[in-house]
Amino acid sequence: MDDAAIRWVKEAVVRALLKSPEDVGFYYAQVDDSLRKPQYRKALQEAIDESRQLLKSRQEKRHQRSA
Repeated sequence: MDDAAIRWVKEAVVRALLKSPEDVGFYYAQVDDSLRKPQYRKALQEAIDESRQLLKSRQEKRHQRSA
């Protein structure tokens, strides 16, 4: 996979997980799929990690505002 495709995959997965965090299992299954290309699996894992950080940051900001 080329760099542009990897960036697109990461961006799409981050957006999808920000909208529906409960879908993370679907993406974890693809990360664990040995038939997928290693670059794709790595991009998915990075996207999952990034989306978790963004969601955590959003929750912290909400908590700070409500405190």
